[in-house]
Amino acid sequence: MLLKNCRVLYHGEEDIKDILVEKGKIVKIYRCSEVEELDIDEIIDMDGNWVLPGVIDVHTHMRDPGLSYKEDFETGSKACAKGGVTTFIDMPNTVPNTTTKEILDAKESNSKNRSYVDYGFHFGGSKLDNSEEIRKVRDRVASTKIFLNMSTGDMLVEEEKVLENLFKESKIISVHAEEEMVDKAIDLARKFRKPLYLCHLSKKSEVEKLRAAKKRD
Repeated sequence: MLLKNCRVLYHGEEDIKDILVEKGKIVKIYRCSEVEELDIDEIIDMDGNWVLPGVIDVHTHMRDPGLSYKEDFETGSKACAKGGVTTFIDMPNTVPNTTTKEILDAKESNSKNRSYVDYGFHFGGSKLDNSEEIRKVRDRVASTKIFLNMSTGDMLVEEEKVLENLFKESKIISVHAEEEMVDKAIDLARKFRKPLYLCHLSKKSEVEKLRAAKKRD
């Protein structure tokens, strides 16, 4: 398939290009005069409209199940498609919280055939220490979301041993961490050698903590 007359950012500058796509992947970007002799099955004229890579939104709240009066997979995924988001990852603080394999199974079943784009799930860490549940699902989810500051239900984790168990059993950690808890999350991720995603950074001091940690590593 050839997308003709695409407005793109090419080497940092706005330009009009033709884009060759094979099996769903971009294989070459041409100057518009270069593709006259190509044998193309399908040609779509973009008429100078912008063509951008699909966005992957790794932090979404579809609120489904339990809070679907706010949002659900159908309405949320429609908004994604409209805005150029081709994949989203849903957070676990729904009702019930996604903290067991059984609840994750039900959530996956509930969402089937209801989304207009691709999607995945974050699993939730619990103050009740659900590290055994994490072990069951860690290859099926994007990350384990651990709340180190105030949140809802049983998802705020404060006990040191529980935190260590959750970090140890997870493949990737996402955290709700603020101020001094940013240090805590970085220290635990370093101790257990886990990739860490800091979901909320709202202060300059928190950003500086992250920059300093990346330099050390």
